[in-house]
Amino acid sequence: MSTRITSPRWLWLVLILSLLVNVFCVGLIAGRFGHRLAGFLEIHRQVNDVLAPLPAPTQQRLRAELRSALIDSRAQFAALHTGRQQLLDHLAAPTLDPTAIEADFSRNRQQLQALQTALQQHLLQTVSTLDPNERQLLIESLRRRLPASGIGQLDRLAH
Repeated sequence: MSTRITSPRWLWLVLILSLLVNVFCVGLIAGRFGHRLAGFLEIHRQVNDVLAPLPAPTQQRLRAELRSALIDSRAQFAALHTGRQQLLDHLAAPTLDPTAIEADFSRNRQQLQALQTALQQHLLQTVSTLDPNERQLLIESLRRRLPASGIGQLDRLAH
């Protein structure tokens, strides 16, 4: 029986199965991280497209300020994520508790509004540091990329 296990044909079969399992695992891991990386790269590309009309030093400063705003808001993003997970847990419970679910919805609305307010304040501070020409270039670049519903708010920032 040991000659059967160590025969070249058997070893090749084990080697091929091992190789297939390894390729599958690597593909699974790469796909998971690749999906996240693709999302990050898309956001990075969009930011680059919006900032493209501005001079290079202004682009660098705005990227640094955006990075700072996101770092400063990290705790608010985490709280919002936790709140959404709680809401999903309550919705998935065997018996629905409308009071708890409504409290979760309310808390999520408050957290989202607080996060939006903080980011909008940071945007206002950032845009106010631009000279009128740079501000107009930025707003025109954003105007080409945003849906029509946000244009009124951008027009107020430009002037």
